[in-house]
Parts: sequence; structure tokens; C-alpha cells
Amino acid sequence: MRLQPIDVYILDYFRRNAREKVDFSELSAQCLTYGCGDVEAAVTRLVDRRLMRRLDDGKEWLELTRDGRRFAGLAAAESLERLEPPEAHL
Repeated sequence: MRLQPIDVYILDYFRRNAREKVDFSELSAQCLTYGCGDVEAAVTRLVDRRLMRRLDDGKEWLELTRDGRRFAGLAAAESLERLEPPEAHL
């Protein structure tokens, strides 16, 4: 799978912060090199590739999927995997 530089930057942001879930506005604020449209397009690509999912509880969250955690290189990916319900992997 070939990712664009901004896609890699976003996945790396999760890894650098050792988190699997971040607020979209936090991520956008950290991507100062890229425009809002570029960040939105990258998130959409990552969601389409099932590396990430969007959650909305009044606030928009981005959460890495199991594959996304592995791709981002999060050390906790294996231990977090058992916490996800089986339907999350569909």
C-alpha cells in the first residue's frame, strides 16, 4: 500500500503520541505544513483503506483500526487487539 507523505505524517502522529485515538481538531492544528483540505483528504484516504475510523460524540475523533495501529507501529497494537469486538474487524 502506497501512502502519501501526509498520510504517513498522520499515522506517525499517533505513534509519536502513543495514542490510538485523537481529536480531529488537535490533529488539524498539528498539521501546520498542510492545508485543511489536505488533512481532510488524507483522513478520508486512511478511512477508505480501513486504517482509521471516524467517531462522533459531539466532537469528531479519529481512531486507528487494528491494521492502522500496526501500520503506525504502535507497540500496543497486539494487546489492544483483544479489546476490540470481532465486528470491528469487518
